[in-house]
Amino acid sequence: MDAFESFHPVPAAWLRDSDLAPFIPAYVRRLVDRHYAANTVRMYVYSVAHFAHWARGHRVDLHHLGDEVVRRFIDEHLPHCTCASPVQRCRHQVRAALRQLLVTLVDAGELISSDQPNAIEDQLQRFDSHMVHARGLAENTRIRRLGVVRAPAISRDR
Repeated sequence: MDAFESFHPVPAAWLRDSDLAPFIPAYVRRLVDRHYAANTVRMYVYSVAHFAHWARGHRVDLHHLGDEVVRRFIDEHLPHCTCASPVQRCRHQVRAALRQLLVTLVDAGELISSDQPNAIEDQLQRFDSHMVHARGLAENTRIRRLGVVRAPAISRDR
């Protein structure tokens, strides 16, 4: 059975054509094991597919993926994105999806975790997960609340 058949054909094709294809089943399993909602898993996979499509077009090698490449995708590509639907353009959701991808790749031994985990971002991701899974809050509500919490946390950290 094709691991991508339950996804929209466009992101499924982008994933099949990418170096990330072998890691998508482990990625989905990671999210499901952490009790992510089915729709969240699908949207995260679409975010990864969008990133894979962009990375392939920019000839980014699998072993060079990391926070800087993710930042470039989010900060430079997403604001001007004209990629075919269904793609995710919500920076917060894409960032969270790609963070989980990087962890999956580290767990698979494909990447070496060279970055020290950012404690503030880690806590914010955990808070966001709590707002989704325990509280059932909508994306816009979560974005606003994370913004309120993030600003003073980052200014204190500097």
